[in-house]
Amino acid sequence: MLKALVIPKITEKLPSCILDMREFQIPSNIKLADPTFYQPGPIDMIIGANLFWELLCIDQIKRNNQPLLQKTKLGWIVSGGCGVPNSEEQPKQFAFFALHELHENVNRKILGSRSGCCNKKQKQYR
Repeated sequence: MLKALVIPKITEKLPSCILDMREFQIPSNIKLADPTFYQPGPIDMIIGANLFWELLCIDQIKRNNQPLLQKTKLGWIVSGGCGVPNSEEQPKQFAFFALHELHENVNRKILGSRSGCCNKKQKQYR
């Protein structure tokens, strides 16, 4: 039996930007499990290690300086590193937004926990 935990969002869309499919040079006879893997999209599911290994098949295609192609029961998957589009602005923007979001979340948690604690103490002493 497969157990599932449904949550609204696991992470941001992945990949974070559109990848150039020409870099991957995937043979035309390969049927991908996710033909749009190179386009940003939501994560459909995370598979636990106990099921992951059952999905893998023996076939692999290894090529020099290319991601690995791995056959699974769901279709072929692309695994490994890839080049990032040449843009200096994108990492800076990402770093700024990540830092800003981190700062907001830390403030919310600190202020939220303090105000909740103060409210509890105030009710105790009334």
